[in-house]
Amino acid sequence: MSRIFLFINPLLLFIISSIFVYLGIMNAWFGDVREGVMLFCEYARDGHIKQPSNSFSNFAFSISGLMVAWFVYKNKIEENNRFSNYNFYPMLYSASLILIGAGSFAMHATNAPWGGFFDLFAMYLFSSFLCSYAISRWFKLSNLFFIIFFIINLSIGIFILLAPSIKMNFILSLTDIWFGSQLIVAFIFELFLKYKRKITIHSTWGWAGVLTLIFSFIIWNLSRTHDSIFCNPHSLFQGHALWHILDAIAAYFVFRFYVSESEIEPA
Repeated sequence: MSRIFLFINPLLLFIISSIFVYLGIMNAWFGDVREGVMLFCEYARDGHIKQPSNSFSNFAFSISGLMVAWFVYKNKIEENNRFSNYNFYPMLYSASLILIGAGSFAMHATNAPWGGFFDLFAMYLFSSFLCSYAISRWFKLSNLFFIIFFIINLSIGIFILLAPSIKMNFILSLTDIWFGSQLIVAFIFELFLKYKRKITIHSTWGWAGVLTLIFSFIIWNLSRTHDSIFCNPHSLFQGHALWHILDAIAAYFVFRFYVSESEIEPA
């Protein structure tokens, strides 16, 4: 495959997913829109984009995904790792970020059921990647195992989304718990790889991603509902929008962490 397609394919995905979301919003493909103060604080405006701040901030994910694709296309990664040796890793990682941008835009623009599904599906693409990538490297398993484990993780997430009998809520919803548990598992195995196996990798990028994500999670909690301390429903400055931007930055930091690894992996 010509190297230009490392960038062209994610760019096409961004264009196609953006067109799909636009048509979905204009034609109510995502379901009925809920009015008033919506989830994650911001008040529902008139027009097709109900939460403009929480919606347009999702372009940060798309930009992050395209930056990943551009970096891989323009830079010859000299370190031996799965991102440098196999094109589908950076392309899948980039695609997950672009789809988070599209899915989360659809959810915040409409607050409709299938917009929410699209949002969480894309989030599970990302979390399943992180979890599967860390575990497959720790156990030195093949690319085929990564794909199988990735599909299993993603399938569990989709099952949680679609099965009405298990839609339980604790402090967090079950969908949040599954997403968060995958991130935690990925973090633990990355710690094992760096500090137990002592692989050669620039941990500064990884810690930058983790700390940025923790800070964004604090903001997410403090601006989550209409009675949260940092919630002003009618303001264009929304804590949840900042959460989107910080998460997109953290995801790019994690990518730079991955490509800095110097270890030949099995095929």
